[in-house]
Amino acid sequence: MEALDPHLAWLCDHLEVDEAAVCAMQVGWSVGHFAFTFPMRDSSGKIVGFRLRKRDGQKYSIRGSREGLFIPSPVKGPDELIVISEGPSDTMHLHSQGYHTIGRPSCRGAIQHAVDYCQEHPVV
Repeated sequence: MEALDPHLAWLCDHLEVDEAAVCAMQVGWSVGHFAFTFPMRDSSGKIVGFRLRKRDGQKYSIRGSREGLFIPSPVKGPDELIVISEGPSDTMHLHSQGYHTIGRPSCRGAIQHAVDYCQEHPVV
């Protein structure tokens, strides 16, 4: 297995999340923005935008992005419990704990995507 990019290794250490969670979320590094990239997805899993996070904690989205969900892994079955969190960091932490989780971009963001994604699933 390849060594983790030094920027992503720093993120793992800084947020105290494991490498598997960062990889599952498909976190990247934007040289041009000097920031981490977190894909935001619609309820079908299609990327609709990117949240950026600088090392100092500043957060914003790439221009033209739409709000979406942070989804580290697809739901497996209709009865699988989904834990909803706020933001990519909490989503990665819950994923590391073994929960199927999705993250919303804010407490009121991506409501319809979350409702559509969670249909027929118990939700916490």
